[in-house]
Amino acid sequence: MFSFLLITSCSIDQDSGLDDVNSLNLQEAYFIEDGILNFVTREAYEETLNLLSKMTSDELDIWQSELGNEFVSSRTAFNNLDENSDIEFPNKIKGNYYGGFFTVLQERSGELEIVRTIDSNALATVANAKGVVKIGSNFYVLSYDQVYEFQNREMLNNLTSKAINDQNIQESVRIYNITRSISQTGHENAAKVGTCNDEYEKRRRFRAELWVTNTAPVYSGTGARVKHQKKVAGFWFASSANTLTLDVNGWFSQTGPAPGTVTQNIDFTQTKYNEGNIDYAWNECFSVACSFDASARVEVAGVEGGDSGGCVIL
Repeated sequence: MFSFLLITSCSIDQDSGLDDVNSLNLQEAYFIEDGILNFVTREAYEETLNLLSKMTSDELDIWQSELGNEFVSSRTAFNNLDENSDIEFPNKIKGNYYGGFFTVLQERSGELEIVRTIDSNALATVANAKGVVKIGSNFYVLSYDQVYEFQNREMLNNLTSKAINDQNIQESVRIYNITRSISQTGHENAAKVGTCNDEYEKRRRFRAELWVTNTAPVYSGTGARVKHQKKVAGFWFASSANTLTLDVNGWFSQTGPAPGTVTQNIDFTQTKYNEGNIDYAWNECFSVACSFDASARVEVAGVEGGDSGGCVIL
């Protein structure tokens, strides 16, 4: 299937990113083919993603709905995932397991958590449920630890990290490692650069995360998120809470694309009701040489079914 897109305007606040992105000549910017969002040029990708990064989750939902039913994003697929979803996991998981829009992370404690593969809300909105987006003539497959770049459409039949790393096909694929690190700890490719958990009752917990993702050809960014989770069959899944609050205070620094390093303070609080997570990206770079560092106090607090809990990353 192949279709060009012409997006009509929606009734969103005048200052929203949605109005900005609808002002683009989108018929020339991107199209859907075989369930993959194709950006005609790298400039179209950069401009669209920069505008999407300004949107709220509700605005992203509206923007994505205009793409039609042929396209299912990583963000939507993960939001629809729960303990009742029909997904098969290996009998034994050692380390991280990549499943397209989701990844099973083995925490240092040995616990298994199901997370969205792509940190950025904007990027997870343009990558499909298999983690694929096309920019110009290049396909990109985003796993949790690496980004794979190639031009041969037949490579899309090998979407898992294990298959793409096969020695027979590696010559036709360019592989970029995703680095998650902050200067204070020096941790690289850790599950997250900072976390805390409050398991307030058996198999239920609140969780906070500080994250930094640096991958030059596609995306770099930093932010924080908080979650409420339920443990089912040995896996921690997202689960809605009556109330969920994210409170952040700290700073981040950005190096590139302009010369030098810029540091900015962060002070942000948000509460949601009957939802399982809050995501907040402080800043993001798309398709340019850019890297981030961060230090912040991240606190999660929440109430579910009469129980309250929370924790703080210092």
